[in-house]
Amino acid sequence: MDTGGTKTSACLVDFSESKGSRVIGRGRSSAGNPFSVGFAEATRAINSAIEQARDEAPQAGGRIARLMLSIAGAANKHLIL
Repeated sequence: MDTGGTKTSACLVDFSESKGSRVIGRGRSSAGNPFSVGFAEATRAINSAIEQARDEAPQAGGRIARLMLSIAGAANKHLIL
């Protein structure tokens, strides 16, 4: 997951193969920087991108085992999450 001031992108990766990993789904939505758009809008953007990635990869099944987030603005000391 990569969120920023203009877009939010998600990649769903399958790590079950012993030879490495592969991207099985991608999603993209609006800005996800909580400092710029607020926590609620950032959360909506993140959820939307994840859902798009899951829709693109129906073989992924149920749970997402791990989530890695890179959120622009999250380290801003004035933002309370």
